Amino acid sequence: MWPFKKKNYYKMDYKADGFATKKQAIGFMNSTAFKEAWDISSEFSKIGWPEGVPDIRWRTHVAIWAAQNALRIEGDFVECGVHTGILSLSICEFLKFGELKDRKFWLFDTWEGIPTSQLTETEKEIAERYNSTIYKDDIYSPVEKKFSKFPNVRMVKGILPDSFSKAQIDKIAYLSVDLNNAAPEKAAIEYLWPKLSKGALVVIDDYGWNEHQAQREMWDEFATSQNRFILTLPTGQGLLMK
Repeated sequence: MWPFKKKNYYKMDYKADGFATKKQAIGFMNSTAFKEAWDISSEFSKIGWPEGVPDIRWRTHVAIWAAQNALRIEGDFVECGVHTGILSLSICEFLKFGELKDRKFWLFDTWEGIPTSQLTETEKEIAERYNSTIYKDDIYSPVEKKFSKFPNVRMVKGILPDSFSKAQIDKIAYLSVDLNNAAPEKAAIEYLWPKLSKGALVVIDDYGWNEHQAQREMWDEFATSQNRFILTLPTGQGLLMK
């Protein structure tokens, strides 16, 4: 008898965040460590999602997986585009990041919405929609308070790439980029790429989404320039390895 039938793995389908699974084992979502991390992060993130926190558990799983693997590589963790920290807080809770004395987690965001000065018209429409809904409230203070339990997390407020000058980052083991438009993401990866350790993973949050075509084209051009290839995931994310 096929052993997984007893565990009902095939009945644990997932339908959210723009895709659905059928007959795939997703028991990782119910593992104690993941569930606790996600529950804490999603509950807190209600402060920035007035219409409800999106079910991005699979995206979160990808980010945690990349961060777990980064523990074998020299360097700090970096997230560009944080908002409530739904991914970075999940990682911190899952990895017990405050106990990692040799690592810092650098969080970069304006915490005041998406700057629109460098955007194309299509990107500006997206930014204005986000700024009028999920980014309309000042959430810096509660986010800062939430991350204060992790003494090695550093929040850097400002517009990228200029705010990179406020951080002392020598090597990077894990990088997440979610700036919602191409120009700052291009500036970010060009600035940070030399700092990535060999084998470091870059999680590109918007890579596979149709409305973010300009970002995908930019990332493809950058990857080609580095003789690298990006893995497209059904979550809409992309994975790039140094």
